[in-house]
Amino acid sequence: FKPDIIQAPLNIFDQRLIKSTWFKYLLKNNIKIHIRSIFLIDSKELPKYFYKWKKIFYKYENFCKSNNLLKIEACLNFVLQFKHVKGIVIGVDNIKQLDEITKIKKIKNKYIMSQLNSFSLNNKKIIDPRAWKL
Repeated sequence: FKPDIIQAPLNIFDQRLIKSTWFKYLLKNNIKIHIRSIFLIDSKELPKYFYKWKKIFYKYENFCKSNNLLKIEACLNFVLQFKHVKGIVIGVDNIKQLDEITKIKKIKNKYIMSQLNSFSLNNKKIIDPRAWKL
């Protein structure tokens, strides 16, 4: 069985897909890639479970702040850099959020983009919702 399309999580912290052998397989076999779970929770809204990793969230948020980026802008641009991604699945709570997302501009600064790539985490207790104790 060869699927036409797959959907997988990808975000600044969770870069497992693009670092896996699956990514090369998908590209080689012309399987379309749609991405989900692209946004990160704000450090002010972290459930208690994530408190022990607050520093990671603060580091990312401070990076955005020092580079005049909205966090939503950084998250969206991170996944948009992968030209093989053919779709992004997002959820919104209201029209204001949708409007905000559609107005995000592409980041052309290669340094900023390389820094976003450097936030990759391997700790499944943070990046894999199945491991979360909420």
